Amino acid sequence: MAANTIEIAYNLALADLLRQHGLDAQGEQRYVHSGTSGQVDVVVNCEDFAIAIEAEFGSPAFADANKRVNAQKPVMLGGLPVKLVVALGYPRSLASRPESQSRENLAKSNEIALAYRYLDSDWSIKTSCNVTVLSEILKDIWVRSDAGDDIDEIVNSVSAAIATSVDVLLQGRPVIEENRNLAATNSLIWLNAILFQELLARNFDKTQLPPEHRATGIPRPDLEKGAHHLVTQWIDILRINWWPIFYVAKESLKRTPTPRNVLAIQILMREALSIAEHNSIRRHDLIGRIFHRLLTTRKFLATNYTTIPAAIMLSRLAFEERWSDFEFGDLTSLSELKIVDPACGTGTLLMAATQEVLKRARLAGQHNDDELVRTVIENSIYGFDVVPAAIHMAASTLCMSESRVWIKDLNLSWLRHDIANGVPHLGSLDFLKDSPSEGRAQRLRLLGSVDDDRPTRVTGTGEIRDDVAMPVDCDLVIANPPYTRAGGPGNETNTQWNPIFGSMFDESDASRMQDALSMTLRRTPASMVAGLGSAFLVLADERLSQGGQLAFVLPATALTGSRWRKVRNMLYEKYCIDWVIASHDYRTRRGRNGGLDRYLASFSESTNLAEVLIVATKDPQKSMRNHIKFVNLTRNPEEPLQAIMLSRKLTAMVEDLVEFEARGIELDALSWGTMVSVPQRELNGETWSYSAFARSELATIVNSLGTSNSQEFDGLPMASLGDIAHLGPYHMQIKGKGSGLFDIVETEDPLWPGEPALWHHSHQRETTILVRSNARLERRAGANADLQRRMLRRRGRLQLA
Repeated sequence: MAANTIEIAYNLALADLLRQHGLDAQGEQRYVHSGTSGQVDVVVNCEDFAIAIEAEFGSPAFADANKRVNAQKPVMLGGLPVKLVVALGYPRSLASRPESQSRENLAKSNEIALAYRYLDSDWSIKTSCNVTVLSEILKDIWVRSDAGDDIDEIVNSVSAAIATSVDVLLQGRPVIEENRNLAATNSLIWLNAILFQELLARNFDKTQLPPEHRATGIPRPDLEKGAHHLVTQWIDILRINWWPIFYVAKESLKRTPTPRNVLAIQILMREALSIAEHNSIRRHDLIGRIFHRLLTTRKFLATNYTTIPAAIMLSRLAFEERWSDFEFGDLTSLSELKIVDPACGTGTLLMAATQEVLKRARLAGQHNDDELVRTVIENSIYGFDVVPAAIHMAASTLCMSESRVWIKDLNLSWLRHDIANGVPHLGSLDFLKDSPSEGRAQRLRLLGSVDDDRPTRVTGTGEIRDDVAMPVDCDLVIANPPYTRAGGPGNETNTQWNPIFGSMFDESDASRMQDALSMTLRRTPASMVAGLGSAFLVLADERLSQGGQLAFVLPATALTGSRWRKVRNMLYEKYCIDWVIASHDYRTRRGRNGGLDRYLASFSESTNLAEVLIVATKDPQKSMRNHIKFVNLTRNPEEPLQAIMLSRKLTAMVEDLVEFEARGIELDALSWGTMVSVPQRELNGETWSYSAFARSELATIVNSLGTSNSQEFDGLPMASLGDIAHLGPYHMQIKGKGSGLFDIVETEDPLWPGEPALWHHSHQRETTILVRSNARLERRAGANADLQRRMLRRRGRLQLA
């Protein structure tokens, strides 16, 4: 009896401590639901759902949590459905302490065992924490927004509803790609507006509304009344605010003729309300995933949707590194922050950065929370993109996270990416100082083309004429930019494809865009062959303040590719490179129809590219005294809490790192990879190969081989690869339209005329360094014969890919 009594005392103490951290927590709560009754140790009210906490001394209270709350026996607590279950283990040593000191002892403990699961999922990461960390986790927007439902099932269901809506909208119209894309985009925008309306109706504080709207509040969408009634509701909502979300939806819905729009809206509204009932409405990755799955322009613009865990890690590591002196408790300081994503897409990275700022400001206290949210979102956050629908989604992402607060202004800009009035426009890259359009990155209205193409700025209540410019002296530039590059090899069926401006329908326009970009980058370290990612890094460098940070998702080739050398030199000389994180996770996560959703070596959705996260601080004075943390993950976090705890683990390990000593990263009794600290002075612009291997100790050994003055390593004779081999020609030197020397015929026929060649690397086909030819080079008529002979003299039979 005594043990149970003291456990109850700690439960009540925990609830009290959580309340001190701003959570609505109550201890020892009884419930009666569906004919069953019971008692939960601690309940946390999260406005539209509840969190149940079960605790005991020792290991986490899995048995009690499974018994009281599970998918087969849903529980309502305080009139709210339980969606998240937390199992805690109080340190056994606390059981022998005086009950009168339970609150004090619990507040000091750093050894509280923690595990969690959503209602219909397995137990996730298990770790140790204190009450402060626990409260931070329970308040975290990402954890709260994860409903626990399988995201792929939700995305598939919504995608199916949108596909049905598209079929309805295209009845009687030519089924061409342009019409289908427009119908899909409109359907997604309508669905998003319905979801946001439902969220506002549930959560918005009526006292913030103008007097004439306080009685009714925000109306809920009505499935029975159809499209016309929805337009009327959106007009009423627009009289209050939320222009970027509802104006676009209203205008596109008004332009869609009945009865097609009536049936389409019914389909979408039914799906939206289903999402709301499953509490998936706050899942900020939901609309982004659907958006990137639907838009075929993603293939041409190479937009990359950053995964939620990657966004959390990138933003947390950026803010953990060099912000200790910033006054998060001062609203004036917060209003002067400049956080920019020049390729913001649906706003995932902006959202992650915003939440990091708000979290630190709330911990600093001294704020009215609504005023804090408005100050940060209206003044400090800037986003730019070339896809109009993406700006709509980004506005929704930022507003959905704080749906109770009236956001009046948003610094989100749609930039031109086309030829207009004879002038090429390069999106955010027009902000580069050498852009031929002299930084005049124009922004269209959110609705189609307009006669007056002067810049307009989208606010909560409408559009205003304004100059559009990327801020100077930025504090943080965070981005997952497009990776497209000039002269991409395409594939077996399209060897001439040049994807860098593949979204241009006119080949001459694409050529003019490429010429404009070439002129823009001519005096910068960026390279069109490296790809647009290098150009966006240069843009960040031009706009960052001294002491400002960049936090980028980049292709892994940024660390070793020869065309990235100048960019690496720029970072090496001007920045303290704080973090380089690579994923060597060999797993894949399967998506719809059994297809590959993404490789876990990536930090973006729907890509098969290896990627890295880079955080760096602009401070050339300290760069040669800096140490770089190279992290090689063998497990890439797949859930928000995993990313939160992994970020905490990485920052906690920094103090104990010794130069060149690889340390294992252990979390939840599992190995997540290794980390090594490398003095920045040891690097150069050639290659940063400490991310080349999953085991950091192997990377350290390899790098010591490369820098050794001795020709032997523990008795092993060595030679530089350059002494015995050379790089083959670049593919554009062989087959480029203007500069190429040969034409290519892909055949394994040994009797085909021409010179044997290997074309299009395939890791399934080429499993040895001795390779067979799969193509023939035919000498191009009119090409320089001497250059052709010289290239053919470089032939070999071995390939190291």
